[in-house]
Amino acid sequence: MASGAIPQETLAAYSALLDAEERWLKAVLARDPVAADAILHPDYRLIVGIEGQPLRVIPRQEWLAWLPNYRITEHAITDTEQPLAPGGKDKAGDILTFTNPVFNQADTNQVGHDEGFCTRLNVSNGVWECLWTTFLDGGQITVQGPYYDKKNSTLSVTGGTGTFAGVRGEMGLVAKNGGKVIGSVRAPLNVADFSSYLLQAQSSQAKVIGLANSGADTINAIKQGAEFGVGTSGQKLVALLAYITDVNSMGLEAAQGLLLTEAFYWDMNDETRAWSRRYFDKMKKMPNMVQAGAYSSTIHYLKAVAAAETVEASAVMKMMKATPINDFFARDGRIREDGRMVHDMYLFEVKKPSESREAWDDYKLIATIPAEEAFQPLSESTCPLVKK
Repeated sequence: MASGAIPQETLAAYSALLDAEERWLKAVLARDPVAADAILHPDYRLIVGIEGQPLRVIPRQEWLAWLPNYRITEHAITDTEQPLAPGGKDKAGDILTFTNPVFNQADTNQVGHDEGFCTRLNVSNGVWECLWTTFLDGGQITVQGPYYDKKNSTLSVTGGTGTFAGVRGEMGLVAKNGGKVIGSVRAPLNVADFSSYLLQAQSSQAKVIGLANSGADTINAIKQGAEFGVGTSGQKLVALLAYITDVNSMGLEAAQGLLLTEAFYWDMNDETRAWSRRYFDKMKKMPNMVQAGAYSSTIHYLKAVAAAETVEASAVMKMMKATPINDFFARDGRIREDGRMVHDMYLFEVKKPSESREAWDDYKLIATIPAEEAFQPLSESTCPLVKK
């Protein structure tokens, strides 16, 4: 422990501190660039040595505010409800047990797991009383409190171990429209036969089967799903990434009923139709959202260069961010400070063959997703360009 700012006698007085507490305190103080060192006083105040300044005692509530907010995403793939009360599932007294992986905020890397149980208190209000432990690198965090099926929940952080020893506070859970993941299965890339994976998904009785693949794998999975009747018996098939060019290649007979989101569809309005028919005249196919987006972004860049009267990157980017995007591709689109262009997205359902009037008449609009809901809020961005 460096002692440049804290007297040796002070350090000696607290030499019995646990290494875990010391590491935790250093992690907290890493957020304060002028803090030289820190130790935990028995009355739970933080004694801080500041370069060139005397020691000062900071009240507990102040240093608790320095603790970082951890944002993680749970994949609820093992939730199992045990009906303890008479009358079948989902009655007061039922127990829900789980051991689920948790991922980072971006939902790209697993950072740990959680395990615990919930007791159903009230079915009509959708409330459970829960107790679980989240296991992260460096320690554990235990929480307890009410969990709601269809609204945000706040639970109490009751303690922790290791890096999180002595931690207190709240855990906020963001509801995802009442949905629940009841299972998942992984298929290899570029596999020709998806039958076993599709049959597992079909037998799960899930209301929605999501395909987290792309390209030929998505096309093959949808075609084979149609052969097994997936999507015709109350279940909905959803492609997380698919384009109108994919739908056109497999045909409406196989793709009918498929749900997907896109940023652009050629037949939305007069402006989209006019530009798309120009594209069709050259390419002999209708554009998908990537192709339309590439054209729109290129024109936006060239207009910014003309307005800035330079090709210098920072000046052009400033102009691009300052100028709203209103063209055939987007309405009131804008580039945020983190570089993300936010705009409305659209939920489409693929038409039945009998509903299509002409070639490429493939979609019917189900819902418009506003830009502020379609993209991660700026407040949750981890981009270093965003000033917090």
